[in-house]
Formats: sequence, structure tokens, C-alpha cells
Amino acid sequence: MPDEYNYKHDIGPLKARVKAGSEVTFNNNSSQIHTFEAVDGSWTTGTLLPRQISIMTFDKPGTYLYHCKEHPWAYAMLIVTDANASTNTAAPLHAAAPAQGAQGGYATQAARGKDAYQQQCSACHQADLSGSDMIPALAGSGFMARWQGKTAKDMFDRTRTTMPSTSPGSLSPQTYMDLVAYILQINGIPQTREISGETLGATTLH
Repeated sequence: MPDEYNYKHDIGPLKARVKAGSEVTFNNNSSQIHTFEAVDGSWTTGTLLPRQISIMTFDKPGTYLYHCKEHPWAYAMLIVTDANASTNTAAPLHAAAPAQGAQGGYATQAARGKDAYQQQCSACHQADLSGSDMIPALAGSGFMARWQGKTAKDMFDRTRTTMPSTSPGSLSPQTYMDLVAYILQINGIPQTREISGETLGATTLH
């Protein structure tokens, strides 16, 4: 059973697949308001009150990454296939299960980063990355505004030289890259492959 924080703010299922032209039901089954919207701003369900639904139709095949406007670290993916392709009917999309983001190697890296975060960072930055009065949040609009236009390498360098606060630079370079991958994932900036020393500078936060 998810904890209270995840139950209110996360999205499930993480990935759904439908045929072009199918109706997709977005269901807010939590006690909080949620606005599901495309990460690129191309569509939105509008604000959904608790237990309210929105039905949308996606006519164009493609991959649609979306998140919750009120809680931008919670996001998921809708894959729309050609109408003639064989696929399973998607379950309703709702606020319920922990969001993980992109699939494949990057998802595995972000999962490693999540484990490292819980061990090394959550005591100060909180388990949900929300920070505190004295510690900055690592997720949400305020965080993204501070890092607008900077690169994953900037984040890697800042994390490596300042964290953990009691022993900066004490983790392996790979662990710092895993942490960056997790923070990017939580903020709705998925990657198509694992972050490495070669790709850090090519990833810009926006």
C-alpha cells in the first residue's frame, strides 16, 4: 500500500498503451486536486477535483510524456500506436502509484540514484525532495527555475563538490551520475540512455 504522500501525489500506471482514436480516461482518485498535462505543454486535462475524471482522445500515434501540474515530479507516459496495431486496452490513468519515468537503462540508473538518495541525501532534503526551511528542495517549479538553462554536468559538479554535506566528493563518480539521473527523472526530464561523463554536458535543464 503506498504511503500517504505517494497516494496523494503520484501517477499510475507509469506507462499505458492505446490505439490512436481511443478514449483515455484520466481519473483523479486521490483527495487532492490534480491537473494532468503534457510536459511540452501541448495538452491538458484541466484541473480535476477529487474523484473527477476527464476523457480525452489521442488521434496521432506517438509517445506522450505527461505530469501533474501541481506536483511536477509525478509523471508518466502514454504510448499511442497506429489504429491497426495490436495492443492492449489501457487502464484508466490516475493519481495513485509511484512514478518512475523513462524506461530502459536510464530507468535502471535512476533507480540506483533513488537508492543512493535515500541513503545519502534524504535526511536533509527529505524523502520527497521537498527540502526544508534551511535546505533547498530538489524538485518542483522553484528548483527548476534555479537550474533553468544549466546542464546536467553543472548539477553533477555541484552535487559532487557539496554532497554529502559531511564528506563532499566521497561517493563514486557513477553514484553522483546516478543521483543526477534520479533528480532529472523526478523533475520530468527523462533521458533515452544512461547519463555518463560523455553526455552530462549535452543535457540542458528547461
